[in-house]
Amino acid sequence: MQYVYDAAVGAVLFAWLVASAIVQFKSPRFNFLKRHDLFSLIPSWTFFAPRAGTYDCHLVFRERLLDGQITVWKELQLRDVSPLRVFWNPSKRSQKTLSDFSGALVRMSGRKMNRRQVYLSMPYVALANFVANLPASTLVRSRQFAVARTFGFIPEKDLQLIFRSGFHAVPETRPLMAEELNEIFGMTMAAVHGD
Repeated sequence: MQYVYDAAVGAVLFAWLVASAIVQFKSPRFNFLKRHDLFSLIPSWTFFAPRAGTYDCHLVFRERLLDGQITVWKELQLRDVSPLRVFWNPSKRSQKTLSDFSGALVRMSGRKMNRRQVYLSMPYVALANFVANLPASTLVRSRQFAVARTFGFIPEKDLQLIFRSGFHAVPETRPLMAEELNEIFGMTMAAVHGD
């Protein structure tokens, strides 16, 4: 009798596993499984979104120098490369803020809002202020930022600019060396391809 009970429980659990795996394919052929799932026992693993993310957003900027030349786009990365970041990662909040504001600008550009509304929005003002106030050389007159999107594992190949700001004046400051930037911000800036 115990054998029959164990076999029945095993069969039910196996059927549940198979049904759970099948509905992950999101095929219309398997919609009947979700329709007949009265108690919501069959999970749908979408990880907090109906569609999984297929691209990454990057905040990039370039500079207009005093002689009028415009530099290449540079990616702004606020990240701590120390192995201790697993336990202590103070730059995580800055990264999250930049990511959220960049995503908000992407959504605004997708809604075709007028330029004035975008320029007066909190994400735009915050990013423009942040980028304009990054330490700069005395040769820099203004900065422009953009939100770029990349697909796949090699981001440098398919950089697509989604949103581009105007140029914003840079406050006059003493130029900082790369070592000072790393000490102050834990920042690394890598040049990226783009126009």
